[in-house]
Amino acid sequence: MRILFVTRGMQGGGTEKLLADLLPLLHADSHVEVELFLLFDKGEKYLAGLKKAGVRVYVANRKSHCGRMRALYRVIQKGQYDIVHANLFPVIYYCSFLKKARGRRFPKLLMTEHNTDNRRRHHRSMRPLEQWVYASYDRVVCISDATKGSLMEWLSAENPRKFPIIYNGIDLSRYQKAGKYRRGVLFPGIQAQDILLCMAGTFTEKKNHAFLIEAMRRLPESYKLLLLGEGRLKEKIKADAGKAGLKGRIRFLGFRTDADFILKSSDIVVVPSKWEGFGLIAAEAMACSKAVVCSDIPGLREVVGDAGVKVEPENADALAAALLRLKDKNERERYGRMARQRAALFDLDNMKKQYKGVYTECLGEADQEWGQRCHR
Repeated sequence: MRILFVTRGMQGGGTEKLLADLLPLLHADSHVEVELFLLFDKGEKYLAGLKKAGVRVYVANRKSHCGRMRALYRVIQKGQYDIVHANLFPVIYYCSFLKKARGRRFPKLLMTEHNTDNRRRHHRSMRPLEQWVYASYDRVVCISDATKGSLMEWLSAENPRKFPIIYNGIDLSRYQKAGKYRRGVLFPGIQAQDILLCMAGTFTEKKNHAFLIEAMRRLPESYKLLLLGEGRLKEKIKADAGKAGLKGRIRFLGFRTDADFILKSSDIVVVPSKWEGFGLIAAEAMACSKAVVCSDIPGLREVVGDAGVKVEPENADALAAALLRLKDKNERERYGRMARQRAALFDLDNMKKQYKGVYTECLGEADQEWGQRCHR
């Protein structure tokens, strides 16, 4: 089967990391050929690895929506794909519009829903358009039960079979076997008794860095913080940290390909998101046997279960108190053992098999539809 994945870019977020791991696995399958279409290339972080794995990459590099859709359609028209797999807004709209225009001449259309919330769902006037767009998709893969539940409620959908659940996967062996850095390499001047926190994520409102800054103000000097990632709010968060007197306690490491080693070298991993469909970094930290402290929100709650500490969202006092409790090394190690066991649920190879099963099922339906039309 030939599959074209479509997404905005590959700049280093959770969805991009997921695709960077999944596409080479699928492409290595003798029965699957994978290609990737990007709306833009702005120094994309994962492209070298994808190209090395043999995944062909197309880039629209058009400024207008119409220009991007035309570029995408030309690739689909020439590629003779069996499946087009869309990810993220506005890609999911582009693919829907193209399928509406081409009808049965368009390949089977799938998408992955990555979030439990977005700005469109805060405007009831958007619901009819969203229902119209999502109706174009043969399957909408949801990355958690929470993602499926919130989406079906938003769309007033009644066919759960259209919304299969496939948990995000990680390379378990990579994180379990990762080595450690000397802590002074990551945070110069750190003392043996200091607690090293780590947060990884794109600097957006969703990831809620500002909330963690508030909690850091309530913690003693011995708590240090590593922040991994890039994003449009990075400079603002840096400025806020400086105003809060935390400049010497926080290090901004930018985008890193060695997140596994950094997680392994930290004491506690913090995921303070406002909303998450899944929370890939939580699963990665758990595979590293690290204590995870996260917001008690649907997606993260499902991933972490009882193997991490969940705190009330936006309650900086509660977050600080949870981090203070985990100053005890024995308590951190206890959570770490539970986390490693739970991380086994999120195996990358299992995710690949489930996606392939969904593709095969959809193509089987296509054969049935063709046979019915010929019979008539």
